[in-house]
Amino acid sequence: MMGYNRLRLDEDELAFLRKRYPQVDYENLMYLVEGMSTIRNIDILISSLDYDIEHREFPECKDEDERNAQTELCRQIREKAVYYRKHNGKNRVSGFDTEAYCKKADEISNIAIGETIDNDIYKIDQSINYIRSIIDRFDSDRKLWNIAVYLGTKFGELMLDDQLLSLGFDWEMMEKRKYPVIVEPVKKLNIDPIRFVFDKIRSKDPSGALRGTCSDLYYRFLDQIKEN
Repeated sequence: MMGYNRLRLDEDELAFLRKRYPQVDYENLMYLVEGMSTIRNIDILISSLDYDIEHREFPECKDEDERNAQTELCRQIREKAVYYRKHNGKNRVSGFDTEAYCKKADEISNIAIGETIDNDIYKIDQSINYIRSIIDRFDSDRKLWNIAVYLGTKFGELMLDDQLLSLGFDWEMMEKRKYPVIVEPVKKLNIDPIRFVFDKIRSKDPSGALRGTCSDLYYRFLDQIKEN
């Protein structure tokens, strides 16, 4: 079950935890079930990590360098665990209804190209191109912004479902922004699908700074993640 897990643990981290803290019910903690038992398990895990970070008792470590590396691993996993404990699973930004916005995006796409987006990012680009072709019909940026929120949310959800959620990303509010972006809190990487869609709609030179499709942006971002 090493696909999606709520703690966004990689295989090495999970193997370390299973060996180090066998008292934790990892199937309950990370996958399908959610309730008070899940919260108890996350609290047990955080408490165990806190103890090891403070006392650094790793008999398997041969020297101080290995002990430092093990302690740092505990800190990184603890950061993920605390993030999950705070958000209790998939993050839900207050007032940001991803399900409703994705439904609106499909309605826009159905009008624009005669098809709903479903799981096809390219249909978002087709919808953007249609809106650009009739942009003179819009009398305010506010209407364009609302469209960008719907299409950008759908774009973001497709990226999360594809890989980003399992890599630790989720919607989050950032300082000085009045709308959410997709953030990985540990590595502090982020991608802004709503602003990208809005700028793409309004750009008079789509071959310039906004060159490429939504998929191009996504794959460039995946390359950035690998570099980090």
